[in-house]
Amino acid sequence: MPDYEQLYHLNIGALKAAAESWGEMARKLKSLDHAMDNEVVKPFQAAGWTSADRTSDHAASLIKTTGKEFSDAATEAKAIADILDEAHSTLKKCKEDLHELAGPEAKKNLLHVSGTGIVRYQEGKSVADNPDAPLDHYYSTALAMEQENIDKFVNRINKVLARAQEADETASWALKRNVGSKKDDFNSRVHSTFDSADAGRALQLAQKGKEMSDKDLKEFNGLLKANRNDKEFAEKFAVGMGGRGTLEFWSEMADPRLELYGTSAPDEKRTVLLEELQKNLGTTLATATHGDSVAMKAWEKEVIGLGNQRLGTEHAANPYGFQVMSNLMRHGKYDTDFLSEYGKELVKVDKSFTGGVTPGHHWITMSHSDLNFGDENDRGNDPMTGFMEALGHNPEAATEFFYSKEGVEGEKSNLDYLLKERDWPHDNILGAKSEGKSGHNSLGHALEAAVTGHPYDRPPNGSTPPHSAERAAVMEDVVSLVSKDPEKAHAGMADSLGRMAAEYMPDIHHALVGGGSEMENLYPHGESTGAHFNSSDITRFLYEVGKDPDGYAAVNYGQHIYTSEIINYHFSNPDSYGRSTEDTLREVAAGGGQIEGIIGEARRNAVVEGAIESDKEFNDSLASGGEWAKAAIGIGIGVGVAGATSPVGGVVAGDSAKAISGAIIDGIIEGFEKDTKDGAVYRSGLDKSEAEESTTSVIRNAAAKADEENPSGMSRADLEALVRDGVKDGIGQANDRIKDNLPTGGESGE
Repeated sequence: MPDYEQLYHLNIGALKAAAESWGEMARKLKSLDHAMDNEVVKPFQAAGWTSADRTSDHAASLIKTTGKEFSDAATEAKAIADILDEAHSTLKKCKEDLHELAGPEAKKNLLHVSGTGIVRYQEGKSVADNPDAPLDHYYSTALAMEQENIDKFVNRINKVLARAQEADETASWALKRNVGSKKDDFNSRVHSTFDSADAGRALQLAQKGKEMSDKDLKEFNGLLKANRNDKEFAEKFAVGMGGRGTLEFWSEMADPRLELYGTSAPDEKRTVLLEELQKNLGTTLATATHGDSVAMKAWEKEVIGLGNQRLGTEHAANPYGFQVMSNLMRHGKYDTDFLSEYGKELVKVDKSFTGGVTPGHHWITMSHSDLNFGDENDRGNDPMTGFMEALGHNPEAATEFFYSKEGVEGEKSNLDYLLKERDWPHDNILGAKSEGKSGHNSLGHALEAAVTGHPYDRPPNGSTPPHSAERAAVMEDVVSLVSKDPEKAHAGMADSLGRMAAEYMPDIHHALVGGGSEMENLYPHGESTGAHFNSSDITRFLYEVGKDPDGYAAVNYGQHIYTSEIINYHFSNPDSYGRSTEDTLREVAAGGGQIEGIIGEARRNAVVEGAIESDKEFNDSLASGGEWAKAAIGIGIGVGVAGATSPVGGVVAGDSAKAISGAIIDGIIEGFEKDTKDGAVYRSGLDKSEAEESTTSVIRNAAAKADEENPSGMSRADLEALVRDGVKDGIGQANDRIKDNLPTGGESGE
């Protein structure tokens, strides 16, 4: 890495002059190339000279070779000029950024950067400059904070220096490759850009395979990480590897994984590097699939064609192509069309097993591969798991996959097959504690993306589209399947199902509250297409999801955030529903009470029946789910509200609504350690009266804050009474629904 002084005083002008000189050389050589072609090659060919002693053949060969040398010389000079020019622009930007940090940025942060890059506080600006400071109780804390600020600033400087080093190394490697190793020939196989040079170096390292040293692997990871979102680099790399070569490469790098099969497992340091490689390689290939060149389409076709074939490699127990590719596509956003074709072939193969052979037999029992890093319950043998992760990162592809009704008449849809019919295998290493099947967790991720319109591991944001008719239809099907067979809410899926429900709160309220078209004024959908749930189905669905701590937390937060936003909306727009603010508040409170009543009863029964060890697990999930909930309200639409331009979104998305929702979440979290009567909520879910009081407290607080922003004229006592009555009615309706729609009536006692 260049040091601070070297970059700060770097003579950029000399580099620019060199680039211009080589550019001029390239133009002159190109002119000579044209002259050679027009004045020598073409006239010679036109003359048609032949001779019996083959002198003419020798002359023709010599002229052709000489002409190629002129062409290659021009190509080589142009590539050198291009690399020098890109190095100049990159290093110029690095130098400017360093000067900006050392000057204005340092001054703004009360810091000073010395000529050698030492960072310290400006004279008189540090707490250490105050002679009385050591007597202060917080002196050591203040010093630590100052050092933290200095460390952060030094890190910013080091990032600039690292960029400069990367540019220097890439330019150096590319220039050496462009010159070539032959002293008597010019080189036509050149790199004209940093992307091309980086791809060339990455391909060179990849040829080493598992023989890559840790140093090589670090460099390889660095190249992929720096360029994994660059289409030019990604496509050059993927095409250079080839479809089969890509699959064979990961098979070799991932093996050996375990001592289980008599091979030595990589040490911890190597394992970390390989886990990072899986992410970087997968993301790079994802970027490449968005290219539409003939070569890239051929790569995709080859990969899919090898799906159900053994690769014929000695590594990773000779895996199937689908097994390898599915583990790489866990990372990055793969092209929708590629995922569509890949999924069709994978499902076709997966459904084809007969004679007692299940996916588990084919992918697990008959394979001993270890192709996935980072999860001891997921070795990567079942390719459907990795494919589900890929869908989880591409909502468009996920919706298309689960909505599609293509296939032979009478054949199960993809959703029916994967959620209802498929026997998902365990894929954990021997001795690992299995918490359900990893495939079910990944299936939940794919469904989450399909119905919400955003990747499962990112909260909704301002660009998240409204729910389409296709997404709503998939959600309807999921609710219907789970309600009819609760066992289909497999272990590991409840967190996703809960978040899915959280983003369909208007639709859930419509189903539970009923009332026809006027409910659109009470619970608007905005631009989203509404999902239509049967009230019995949604009751059973919420109850099943609510039995899981993570599912309960997601629905709980989603309901309270949505209810608080709707209350704020109606206080801001008192004429929107056509009834008094008092009646509106009571109805909204009752709607929230219904949902809380259903999931609250599920929570109690899960503990009483022993499915969950203790009620503490639910509060732990509420605590960990708080960050997701806060992310979901800070984006301009709010959980369950359609789109940023919807009638509700435009009003609910204001700062006051965000503040109200944020306060609601904080109140729920704080309630874990306080009693409800002290003003906090959800200390325990086992006591029905306490749970009802907690729900009342949350909705009352939301209404009180909305009333502060837009006074309704209600007294605080009247407001609380309306909320309390509404919640009580809602919970009563929830109890009736549970008795009517669940086999056991959901009885858990008081």
